[in-house]
Amino acid sequence: MTINFWKEGEKEDLPKLLLIHGFGASGMTYYRIAAQLSKFFRVTTFDLLGMGASGRPKFNVKNGLDCIEYFT
Repeated sequence: MTINFWKEGEKEDLPKLLLIHGFGASGMTYYRIAAQLSKFFRVTTFDLLGMGASGRPKFNVKNGLDCIEYFT
């Protein structure tokens, strides 16, 4: 299963910041702010499994609650 991710800012002396998107979104939610935050942090954002460009596990759901239960 693949996890899609992006990094902004590579200065080793900066603290790390991990941005996690909400349910039904993707790491691209942060594309505008990540560039600005990279002045102060090494920013990493990613797509949760089944969302954005990350891999999608095979699962069968009947409603939103089933989907939440599968991923948590």
